[in-house]
Amino acid sequence: MSVAGRVERRLADASGGSTAAARLVGRAVFGDRLGLVVFLAATLFSLSCWRIGFFITDNYTIANTLVGVSRGHLWVPPDVVYGDSPDTPGMHLVDGRLYGRNYGHVLLALPFLWTIEAVAAVADPRVAVAACYSLLLLALATQVGRLVDRRRAFALGGSAVALFTFAANLAVARPLDPVWFPMVALQTSTVVAAGAVAVLLYRLVARAHDRRAGLFAGLAGVLATPVGFWASIPKRHVVVTALTLAALYSLYRSRAGDRTIERRFRPLAYAWVALLAWVHAPEALVVLLALLAVDLPTARANDPRTLATVAAAFGVALLPFLLTNAMVVGTPVEPPRLWPDYAGEPLTQTGGSGGGPLEDANAGTGAGTTTDGGPTGRPDPNAGGGLLGKVSVLLGLLADGAVALVERPSRLRYTFLRSGAIPGVEEPGIRQAINLTVVESAPLLGALCVLPIALGRRLASDGPFLSRRDPTVAADAFAVAVAVGLTLVYLPRLPLHAQVTVRYLLPLFALGVYGVARQAPVRRVLVARGRLVAWTASAGVLLGGQAVFAWLALTDAPLGEAMQFHAWLGLATAGGLAAWLLLDSAGRPLPRVGAVCLGLALAAGANLALLASFAHFADVGVHALPLARALADALAS
Repeated sequence: MSVAGRVERRLADASGGSTAAARLVGRAVFGDRLGLVVFLAATLFSLSCWRIGFFITDNYTIANTLVGVSRGHLWVPPDVVYGDSPDTPGMHLVDGRLYGRNYGHVLLALPFLWTIEAVAAVADPRVAVAACYSLLLLALATQVGRLVDRRRAFALGGSAVALFTFAANLAVARPLDPVWFPMVALQTSTVVAAGAVAVLLYRLVARAHDRRAGLFAGLAGVLATPVGFWASIPKRHVVVTALTLAALYSLYRSRAGDRTIERRFRPLAYAWVALLAWVHAPEALVVLLALLAVDLPTARANDPRTLATVAAAFGVALLPFLLTNAMVVGTPVEPPRLWPDYAGEPLTQTGGSGGGPLEDANAGTGAGTTTDGGPTGRPDPNAGGGLLGKVSVLLGLLADGAVALVERPSRLRYTFLRSGAIPGVEEPGIRQAINLTVVESAPLLGALCVLPIALGRRLASDGPFLSRRDPTVAADAFAVAVAVGLTLVYLPRLPLHAQVTVRYLLPLFALGVYGVARQAPVRRVLVARGRLVAWTASAGVLLGGQAVFAWLALTDAPLGEAMQFHAWLGLATAGGLAAWLLLDSAGRPLPRVGAVCLGLALAAGANLALLASFAHFADVGVHALPLARALADALAS
């Protein structure tokens, strides 16, 4: 064989090996081609709503923390890049130096920052965003074409749409100041985390039932809930939701497979919780207690060797959290939430210059300057001393939540059902009721009202003791335990301003979508009338969204009235969905009515995210996608 032939053969072998590796990674991350479609659709939705700016004042803290980490240290430079002062919520002062929090999220964003800086060296970042968006559109079209066996038609159509979108974005693109790169990196990380939420819901429900139900859950989990709204806002909530779902998926897989699968996925569930502690330790402790309460009684074996493997995986994954705490305060189990707060006192200069000036990206409504409240007040950092002390603090918070539930049950109504004008909760600076409840934000969760009936029937058919070997029983119990735990921890402070969509309980929205997809009537409708669900949801967004915007524009509704319009619309669609399910449980299945109710609930949730981005809060930040910015400007004029 000639030299040229040998080179060609080696190149072919290398190409084949790379393709095989890419397929292996794709299967591990997305599961199958439909999982990739779900990820692409969720990511494109989040990118369309992406605004570069500061929505909540503690966004400054996280962004300035990333600036410090990108310079090779954990502390924040006193001359902050973002904001006029380092005195922002979540900033801590330890030994004369400033430190932020949510270091797990910050370190997740660091590779994205390096990538953005590398791309900026050869291309304008706005052009790169437009190109990335168009490539994702093309990828979505080609993958859908393969699924429906119409590759050529979808490839040609997708190419035309992608090229047109790219050209339109270039026509209205504006330069992006490099000072925004850390903020863009943080937002990119949350957009990817939202895509992970969609994929995990798809894979979990597809394994528990079928791919059609998985597709419904994956898309609904981002497009029809506040996960899509918060996807581009650099807060911890979407990352926490993704890690919680990762633990849920791993728990399910550990029960659904053989012992080899269990030995692989059971430790992985604890590893996700350990990484969650690096993002936000109190919520990780809630998830850990829920996992222990469900995992130990339902596991096949709890012998010393198995438990040692689980503990080792948890310990290794917990190392970044422990090392971060030890490097800052000298105590591995002292999380950032318990570090001393910074209150504006004079600082010792520790080097590092702040950075350039910022464009006015967060001018406008008072929502752009709201503050982030803590969970239930800051406990004494020295309470209990070590790890057991921190557990006792959490148990105290859970007890406080139970007391609040008994003494002031109205908190549940204001948090889950109906918001309106609640005394003391109006948004500071604008005095308007812009905060919605769980059901108002995600009408699809109105379907959960029949869960007690479904549980009663399950107990009646299977007896009082459900099979603890059933993977869905373990997954359901874990989801309920996490939902109850997070609710009890945060209930004493809820309702609270600066929530918009009860963001502290964002994991409950994803867990709720899982609960909706688990219901047999919903799955039957998806099988029998899936096309009607899709067409109703599409019409509700494309036509209904325009009707809602036109009505609000004609009535010149202020922000509070606009949000309350969404609230009533959400309650109406949630009520219709609940009524249909109650009729179905009474023995009167109406599949067409159910399909319409599901589609309208999906559309109401998606319209809230879209109109919040393009109309209600459009002046809080500047859209990253040039075409989206032009659309928002046109709607505002």
